[in-house]
Amino acid sequence: MSYYLITSFIVAVIAICYVWYMTRCVNTISDTTVLLLNTDDNHLLADWYNSQAKPSLSFDIDEYVVASRLLKSLYDIQVDPDLLVIGNDLSLQYTTLTRSHLSTDPSNISSDTLYDIRSSIGVNTDVCLIHDPVLRNKLRLNNTSSSFIEVYPITDSGLETIARDYLTQILKYRWAKITDLNDPHIINNSGSFLYLRECNIPNIEPAPSSQGLRINLLCSNLEFETFITRWSRHLSHIDNLTLSHLDLASCSF
Repeated sequence: MSYYLITSFIVAVIAICYVWYMTRCVNTISDTTVLLLNTDDNHLLADWYNSQAKPSLSFDIDEYVVASRLLKSLYDIQVDPDLLVIGNDLSLQYTTLTRSHLSTDPSNISSDTLYDIRSSIGVNTDVCLIHDPVLRNKLRLNNTSSSFIEVYPITDSGLETIARDYLTQILKYRWAKITDLNDPHIINNSGSFLYLRECNIPNIEPAPSSQGLRINLLCSNLEFETFITRWSRHLSHIDNLTLSHLDLASCSF
């Protein structure tokens, strides 16, 4: 082998080793790093929206008209803008006021219905169809959603259906992984937030809420896979401790 080939081979090996050394932590998160899953940030689509969404020029448009158009685009339903409420945690407020629950079937426009906009396009807001004018006005007075302005450039740029299809698949995958863990502390089984009765998973930071300890499921792919790995490891540790205690108990007899 010539001196040139030997030198080239050595340089190539050094280059590969250097690239591996510099990028070895890019696709991993240290076990000692606290995962801040207590936010409502959209780490899946924020960069895409920033690069693809055109600034909205709709300065004087009624937000309820925008909401009605969004529902038409996402769910192919025609809803009168005057029947809509925009806000956050509308389901809980509705239940408190009426002692009943909102429908979550998008096509059920004959009933009071919740549209989970965050799970569809990643914007942290709810839209509700409310038929009773007294109840609707009461909810409107109690709610303002500054996040809804983020919808304008998304709909103006025609990005909402692409975002919906993407998030639908992502959340389907994530909920399948969560369900497979079979943790009895899981409260809900859908949506862009996970709620837990308690969370003792090491170095996971949930957000306290009235519905339980809240985990943001619109975190990055790396954050989610790290979360699932830590959660699975934690459950395995609990199972091993339980078996050890059972073995000790049986030996005592």
